[in-house]
Amino acid sequence: MSASMYAKITVLFFVLTGLLMAIGYVVGWYFFNDPITFVGLALVLAAVLNFVSYYFSDSIVLRMSRAKIIQEADNPTLFRVVRTVAQKANIPMPKVGIVDSPQPNAFATGRGPNKAVVCATSSILQTLTPDELEAVIGHEIGHVVHRDVLMSSIAATIAGAISYIGQIAMFSMLFGGSGRNRNGGSPLLILSVILVPLGATFIQLGISRNDEYNADSTARSSPGTHLAS
Repeated sequence: MSASMYAKITVLFFVLTGLLMAIGYVVGWYFFNDPITFVGLALVLAAVLNFVSYYFSDSIVLRMSRAKIIQEADNPTLFRVVRTVAQKANIPMPKVGIVDSPQPNAFATGRGPNKAVVCATSSILQTLTPDELEAVIGHEIGHVVHRDVLMSSIAATIAGAISYIGQIAMFSMLFGGSGRNRNGGSPLLILSVILVPLGATFIQLGISRNDEYNADSTARSSPGTHLAS
């Protein structure tokens, strides 16, 4: 992994962890008069979520999508395309999977080039020509090269935790609350439960859009691969 990728992942981790700790502090102070404990809990939660995202993101995605890992004999065309694009990108051959779905789609998962899985739906395999499929797989391999799956998994899990804490605080305010919030939420608490999850969501969306541009750029730069939008 390049230094720039390490820096990008590190900045992402610290920014989202900081947001999680911030909302943990505010919620802990207003509802339980104990902000330090909640900051500590938020920090532990961030560590657990990042550990799970790093080591198990591929398994989680494959299980949720009901993808079936296949061998070359099961679909020689898909294997050939994935192998060709992986060689052009100078990464190890990823595992290959198929999702039985009427929706034409493809995706990549795994925390890096050595742990990558590339999947395509049965519909897209029936719809695209081999050249068109190579362009789509080129885009997905671009995500693998840039470790976009790892970063998006970290962003999604921590942003989800921030939103969940914000929703708990919001519902607590609506139904009476506790601690310093017994007489209604303060402006700081209200701003925190609205703006902090919103900020985490914007970061997540920004990462997603940047990842798509980078994947397109990688697909275009691969010799012999013609990108299809």
